[in-house]
Amino acid sequence: MLIATANESLIATYLSLIPECLGLVLNAFLFYIILSKKSLRQSTFDNAIFVLITCFLLWMFTNVSVSVIKLGMNSNLKDQVLLCQVSAIGQLMTGGMGLAGHLILALDRYLVLVKRTELGPLTFRSILLFFALMLVIVSFGQLTSPRLFEPTENGSVCWYPTAPLGEIVFGMVAFAYFIFVLLIVVLLYTLIYLQVKHKIHKMTMFSTKLTPVMISKTEDFQNRLLIRCLTITGAFCMLYIPIFVVIAYRYVTIQNAPQMLELVGDFILVLDASLCSPLIIIYTNPKYQKEIARYLPINFIEEKSENTTDFDSNTMPTSQVSDFF
Repeated sequence: MLIATANESLIATYLSLIPECLGLVLNAFLFYIILSKKSLRQSTFDNAIFVLITCFLLWMFTNVSVSVIKLGMNSNLKDQVLLCQVSAIGQLMTGGMGLAGHLILALDRYLVLVKRTELGPLTFRSILLFFALMLVIVSFGQLTSPRLFEPTENGSVCWYPTAPLGEIVFGMVAFAYFIFVLLIVVLLYTLIYLQVKHKIHKMTMFSTKLTPVMISKTEDFQNRLLIRCLTITGAFCMLYIPIFVVIAYRYVTIQNAPQMLELVGDFILVLDASLCSPLIIIYTNPKYQKEIARYLPINFIEEKSENTTDFDSNTMPTSQVSDFF
């Protein structure tokens, strides 16, 4: 039985180590680009991306370090308890702040594209400070109550709450971060598409200044916006549904979910932070595409003419939207 559980722990570690290493390289590359280019750190939107990439980089560094140490210990389960505590705190802090970055990105895009304004620096710092304080409080509780969370029998899953206090704390944290915040993010991206679609439709129907060429460009912008909003929303749904199932199972049955479900949920969260979210940021941000293209042997970015615009500047903030979609 001990051999079986040890093998399961090794398999889980190896499976998670692959996307973690890839994510460490990708996030480190994006982190370097942001630091080397001052133009990528000017607006609140840029700073939110910087926070997001920094959190993902620290998250992947923590996970890779813990996984390598685990493999070096030859699956000594007793020694892995401390590693699980370190991994749990690292995931909570970096993952929680990363989720705050997701919220800020969605809110800033909504304000620019719908309300024609920007998220102020004070609001940006206030959101980060609020998330940071909550995470520090929960982490302090985790450190002062070692049995609040403990690893599974084989040490493969570290966030395994002990009943009843651990279940209550886990439920509160999970609802606050993985359900409430992410539902707001999905709602904001949905509202972005609906509101912009309504504005473009109203503009093309009632404006007498638009030529057929300009109308065609606004329709192209709407289609790009639809595809990218659906990509972001769909990615969030697919990546976080498994962890939602784990949370729901724990809350409904008042017991831990099957270990395989725990492993799948944890693996997909790692996949999001390591690869999916950074790739989505690149996909939806032309500035990052252009900077990354400088480091590639083949230029895959099609340059736009400086004299062309995607829509009427009197209706939408052209200079700001080009940085978003």
